[in-house]
Amino acid sequence: LTPHLDELLQQCPQALSGPSANSYQKEKIMAALASIIQALPTEEAKAAPLISLIEVIENDLNTAIATLNKGNVEDSEVLGTSALQCLASIGKGIQALTNDVIDVDSDDEEGNDDSAATGNFWTSQAGVEIQNRIVQCINIVEYLHNPGDAMDAACAILRAGLKETKPGPFVFPPSATVAFISKAQISTPRIEAIIGTACSFVSNCSRKSAPHMFDEISAVYQTVALVMQQLGDPANDPQLAQLCIDFMQRLLVSYIDVLLSPSDDEIAAALQFVINCMVGNAPMLKRNACNFFETLLGLANPRTAHSLPACRVPPLSVLSAFAAPLSRALIFNIGGLAQRSEIESLCKPLRALVFSQPGLAKQHLEEALLDANFPSINVGEKEKRVFVAKVLGLRGGRQTVVVVKEFWALCKGTVTSFE
Repeated sequence: LTPHLDELLQQCPQALSGPSANSYQKEKIMAALASIIQALPTEEAKAAPLISLIEVIENDLNTAIATLNKGNVEDSEVLGTSALQCLASIGKGIQALTNDVIDVDSDDEEGNDDSAATGNFWTSQAGVEIQNRIVQCINIVEYLHNPGDAMDAACAILRAGLKETKPGPFVFPPSATVAFISKAQISTPRIEAIIGTACSFVSNCSRKSAPHMFDEISAVYQTVALVMQQLGDPANDPQLAQLCIDFMQRLLVSYIDVLLSPSDDEIAAALQFVINCMVGNAPMLKRNACNFFETLLGLANPRTAHSLPACRVPPLSVLSAFAAPLSRALIFNIGGLAQRSEIESLCKPLRALVFSQPGLAKQHLEEALLDANFPSINVGEKEKRVFVAKVLGLRGGRQTVVVVKEFWALCKGTVTSFE
């Protein structure tokens, strides 16, 4: 179809403005045209036809703003949202071939990252000007009164570029993504989509070929930390809380220096948020919180800590400060608050704690078991001490799960002895 692209583009305005054209059909037309553009042999050849599509989007957005200025809020939102959804479809359609695209939700490294093969067009002035026009289109969401679906579309546009491994029209400079995310707070429509985009941004910046973008990731982290602070109790919005933990987990793996760069109080607030997820009733939140602390404990292990980037606060110091509340959260769950299906998840950070910091583990596990608010009355001090001795003796081994399940059953009253 590439030989017929000019003809198709000439018919595009008529097809998109026809009486039978709805938003869904427009998106499909735009995606199809973008796919044809992607098949052109050079990046330079893609510029002019892509600009033709962008001009259609710009015209629709200008109409949306003019409609808003006339006081017609509802029609303005429909026009603006449809335009951004079409732009998102263009972003998908013009995406590079599969082997040049990464899964931004995966921890796996991409296999092909030879960006030089694409040429430098999209980093030249002409290419950057096209990118800037797309970014200006995204920023239209600031003018819409109820930009829920439009915000979803804007995030989809950003994520399209974050999946790429080579320069392209939707592969914006990091500053553009940071600026978009940094405007968000918990009251922002579709905040979940924005935090999800922040997760994708961290994954994109964590590729082996990517430079270490401390400042950019720090700016995004400030926004996510603000959202966690405004959310308060994770139970207020478990889905949003889960996305926040997902973001922190990605920082932990690739940008621990950013995670541990704020003030002591800010670090404490972030980790307390994770602990609050662990003691809540949402199974997925509890599982993700356990995974987070399992990873942190592994990084704080003196045997491997030397391989980490320099952090303002060493991971071991953070762990020492939070060993008590972490132990309490684990023990209270094991003491009967958790469901049986959650035990294996809870054992992950418990095993890591005992393996990497047996001294801290002994002290704080015993304190938590003897806490006056321990949730079960079915176990006495003797059973608690036997439990700690068994767990410590296993030194983080797999049999820990068996011991924990037996103790949990005793706390729940389904068994009567623990030796």
